[in-house]
Amino acid sequence: MAAALVQMGLCLNTVGFTNQDDRDKLHEEGLTNLVQLKRFTDKDIRGMAINLAKRSTAATRLLVGMVRLQNLIALMHWVQDCVRTNTDIDPASFNVETMLIAHDRAEFRETFASQTDVMSKAADPGKLKDSNSWEVWSTSFANLLSVIPATSGIPLSYVIREVAEPEDGEVVYNDFMEECVARHPLEGPRFIADRKRVHQLIRTFTQGEGSYQHIASNATKMNGRTDWLALLAFYGGSGNTAKMISKAEAMNRTLHYKKESTMSFEKFADKLKEMFNIFEKHGEPVSEKAKIRQLLDKVTSSDMQITVATIRTRVELEQNIPYETVLALLASQASTTQNRRNVSEMGTHRGGRGGYGGRGRGGRGGRGRGGRGGKAAGWMDDDEFYAMSADERTKYVQERRKKRKVSAVSGKGGNGKGSKEPITKRQIQEIVTDSVATTISAMITVDPNDQEEGPSANAGDSFGGKRNQIQSKIMQLKSSASMAQNKQMIMNSIQAKK
Repeated sequence: MAAALVQMGLCLNTVGFTNQDDRDKLHEEGLTNLVQLKRFTDKDIRGMAINLAKRSTAATRLLVGMVRLQNLIALMHWVQDCVRTNTDIDPASFNVETMLIAHDRAEFRETFASQTDVMSKAADPGKLKDSNSWEVWSTSFANLLSVIPATSGIPLSYVIREVAEPEDGEVVYNDFMEECVARHPLEGPRFIADRKRVHQLIRTFTQGEGSYQHIASNATKMNGRTDWLALLAFYGGSGNTAKMISKAEAMNRTLHYKKESTMSFEKFADKLKEMFNIFEKHGEPVSEKAKIRQLLDKVTSSDMQITVATIRTRVELEQNIPYETVLALLASQASTTQNRRNVSEMGTHRGGRGGYGGRGRGGRGGRGRGGRGGKAAGWMDDDEFYAMSADERTKYVQERRKKRKVSAVSGKGGNGKGSKEPITKRQIQEIVTDSVATTISAMITVDPNDQEEGPSANAGDSFGGKRNQIQSKIMQLKSSASMAQNKQMIMNSIQAKK
């Protein structure tokens, strides 16, 4: 008792009650042991301060004041934080800094509790129907619990955590809430109330489905942790692991990016991420280098092969390019290629009398010999097109398509058929080549890890310095692509003559 009183006195001194007589008056109100604060609330502390201020005689009266009242409430929250993290209540670790932190954490919990209704509705996982829905449902259900406060104010997801007992030693957590979820005691009256809440939620999402049979035998215990472990044992056991690995392997065999009309690059990237996540979750993580290799191998679009080859060369020479960087570069190139195709599909009308393209026959645009016609025909160059907002571009595309339909019916433009003049595949390839070369060159220049000095960085043509090797590779790629395109044009010309 005496030791507990001394510990309380030390903490009250930190709070601001530096006079022993003031501390004695607080002891008279029941503040004799720090453990007592585990059951206190803000309302209890404020009520105690009011009682002290209303005492009948001046000798027994104590005016706590606003600052000391807030500090006293912070002391209470600090004690309760120790309980939340299953750590000892050590008065030696209580100081002005920890007092302020405890106050901030209390405000955060209050905000967290106020958002429960909105967040829980958005996180509804739906019914657990069968094993096929377990992966998505279990993740969604855990997310639901993470936005619902437990009786102690922390996320209710602590009830279904994977590791029952807190890990020993120094463990680094992302934030205090994560620490509470990992360390909150799985015993005591608060835990009993929380596990009952989890049971009610699990029953709601399994009632009427076959999944309910796995928790039915323990339903009377109303223990949500037991329910969760039963579902996990059946749906998430070794059999499910083998099933999910097989699913990921099937995705690995069939997933490819060919063109936007078949599968968008965004969807392709999402599925690839899902595949890697499955492997990692079930104990077969894919290394960063392997991810990059698989990503490059799976991009089979003919319009992006120069990009793929250029990146592959860069990766071979530089081993520190992250997977996300490669993915972002490919996504950007896929978007650029598709945008240029969209511009090409708008079409441009050839010359001819009565056409939109100006006066005279044949030729391209402007005055004299009509053709692409300029803005009177609604045409604009790429710089103007990409300078517009997304909404403006969409509206422009729609207007051009309307004009094309009118031309096809009325016979306006050139030979009366409203023929279009798309950007050719060769032009797209040349644009892609220059774009990728510029991007990779920028990576070489800007990368801070590449700022070497001496022979390794600039060894000259004779010795093949790193930058020269990369630039040489890029020129080889562009040259190869140009030769392949010229060869294809010759073959096409021969076929046309036949």
